[in-house]
Amino acid sequence: MKKLSTGCHWQKIIAYIALLTWLLLMMFSFWWFHFRYLHAASSIEGWVMFQQDHIQLTLDHPTHQPTLVHFFDVDCPCSRFVTADIKQLIDFSAEQAQVKILVPRLDDIPKVHGIFGQQVTVLLAEVKPVAAPAAWLVNTEGETVYLGPYSDSGICRSDSNHLVGEMLADLLLGKEIERYNHLTTGCFCSWPT
Repeated sequence: MKKLSTGCHWQKIIAYIALLTWLLLMMFSFWWFHFRYLHAASSIEGWVMFQQDHIQLTLDHPTHQPTLVHFFDVDCPCSRFVTADIKQLIDFSAEQAQVKILVPRLDDIPKVHGIFGQQVTVLLAEVKPVAAPAAWLVNTEGETVYLGPYSDSGICRSDSNHLVGEMLADLLLGKEIERYNHLTTGCFCSWPT
């Protein structure tokens, strides 16, 4: 039987320690992300579920188009999960619907224009949502038909089963959408005060 050299033995021990350290760091990272950003909106003190009755859209003038309002906080790490979805919805709705992005701070407006382009209406939010990122869908009469996350999963994904995209498509076809409140779990940040 051949004996391992002392140098080879220590290399294996160092490799196992490095692997174990890496695994522990990855576990801690996922744990930190989960407890910091993935949570049920109603389980945190001071938060409520997404409720349409607590928020109203003031239309400057009747548009006769559905309106998609997106609450976007540049400083929220969760916002990166919906950026691709918002871009898709902007391209999808084009001339058929209004898309507005509301931000919590005035200095966020140029940053959001840099992300989504100059053609998008970016405004300082006069209303305070429960959390960000969030979608607010309003029909042609100015009535809320949806307020909540972009998808029912923990993070948003770009696919054909997109909750907000489906509702926007239905509105563009003239279909009625039932209003409902939305209690969810996912990646959210408190809206800055």
